[in-house]
Amino acid sequence: MLFKLQKIKQYLDNRAGSLSVFDELLDDYLNGRLKSYFSELGVSKVNIFIDWQTNYKCIELQGCYKKNYVDLQIEENNFGIAVDPDEPDITNSFDLVSKEYVYLTCKNILANIL
Repeated sequence: MLFKLQKIKQYLDNRAGSLSVFDELLDDYLNGRLKSYFSELGVSKVNIFIDWQTNYKCIELQGCYKKNYVDLQIEENNFGIAVDPDEPDITNSFDLVSKEYVYLTCKNILANIL
């Protein structure tokens, strides 16, 4: 895991000044802001996994919200979120317009969960 974190940090350092939205979210993951944001929204048991391959990169966040499971997948060009009491299955896809758009979309989806 430490090797993967070092690889991600080096990747972000090499892209300094020209970060994509995905890169900004990776940076939020590294400095703890991603986990903190979702915890502040009321998501508990937050776990974040990074899939880091040559041709595929993904940030996956899993947690619990109001007796539901949450699954958020952020890929390099889009993201999806699912909330379900049993097993969330991501069926939506949103463009990575901005980091703020990702956070606001997730906040709005969670706000509509009873």
